[in-house]
Amino acid sequence: MSMMMERGLELEIFHSKIIHQKEIPLLISPSLLRSLGLGQIDIASFVRGAEGEFIIKLYEVKNSVVVKRGQRLRLQLAAEFLAKVFDLNVQLIYLFGAKEFCQTV
Repeated sequence: MSMMMERGLELEIFHSKIIHQKEIPLLISPSLLRSLGLGQIDIASFVRGAEGEFIIKLYEVKNSVVVKRGQRLRLQLAAEFLAKVFDLNVQLIYLFGAKEFCQTV
C-alpha cells in the first residue's frame, strides 16, 4: 500500500470513529454503487434534521484538496440515487484532512 493510500485510510478511520459516535451509521454496498457506475461512499450516516426528519450524510474523505471532476460527478450521482431510494434529502460532504465542505442534494 502506498503512503498516500495509507494516509487516506488513516483519515477515513479517524473521521469514521468521530462521525459514527454522533450519527447513525449507514452501510452502502460499494459493489452496488460500482455496478451502477456511481461513486463509492467512504462514510455514510443518518441524522435528524431541524424539523425531526431524517437526512442522509455522505462523506468523502480526501488526503488532498483535489477532487477530480469525474469523481465529483459519480459521487453526486450516488447521492441523487440514494435520495431517490430512501426518499430523503442527502448531504454530500467532502472532508479535506480536518476541513469540510458540504453540498446538499
